Amino acid sequence: MTVDQPLRKMRDPSGQHRVIVADDGRPALTQFRVLQRLGGYSLVEAVLETGRTHQVRVHAAHLGQPIAGDELYNRRPAPEGLDRLFLHAHYLRLPWPEDCIFHAPLPPDLNRVADGLATAGPAGEG
Repeated sequence: MTVDQPLRKMRDPSGQHRVIVADDGRPALTQFRVLQRLGGYSLVEAVLETGRTHQVRVHAAHLGQPIAGDELYNRRPAPEGLDRLFLHAHYLRLPWPEDCIFHAPLPPDLNRVADGLATAGPAGEG
C-alpha cells in the first residue's frame, strides 16, 4: 500500500510539536508492506520515497495503523514488554556523497515483543 499524503509540522494546544497530514504540507510518499501478522498487530516494511520528520509514524497513523509504543500518534497502550517505539531501520541506504548501505537485525528487545505477540491470540491476549 502506498501513502501519498503531504505532511506539515504544527504545534498542538499543549505546545508539543507534531506532524499532520495537510493539503498545504510538503510532499511525502511511503510504501507499506505487511510482512507478518502478530496477534492484533502487524510487522510491516516501510519504504520512504521522501524523508519528512515523523513520516512513517504519521502515515501509519493516517492509515489507522499507528506504530506500537508511539505515545505521540497512537492512543492504544503499548504491547506487554514494549517501552519504546516498535520502529527499527533494518536497511538504510545513503546515496550521497557515495553509496553507503547499512543492515541491522531487529534488536533483542523488539524480537522479544514480536515473539510474545506471535504467540498471543488474535487481539493480542496471551
